[in-house]
Amino acid sequence: MYGVWGATVAGFGLLAAFIVRRPHRQRQRWGRDALAASIGLWFVLATGISAADRVWFNVAFDAAILAALAVPLIATWATFDGRPGQSMTG
Repeated sequence: MYGVWGATVAGFGLLAAFIVRRPHRQRQRWGRDALAASIGLWFVLATGISAADRVWFNVAFDAAILAALAVPLIATWATFDGRPGQSMTG
């Protein structure tokens, strides 16, 4: 079980890194939306299953991770205009 879970987390992390490296940095709206949707789906499924199984530590852990991921996403949300080629750094 841990092997499958670890592989899934590694795959999601790699995908997120690629999205942040180009589309997100270039303020492409689909990159922002892809990150937000995948984080939201993860949170709903993982936290829902943990709550149903009464694994409250994991529910709290998921909430903390969500907060850490949401802060930069929310902070940059309005900077996305959908036009390619613009960097968030300048």
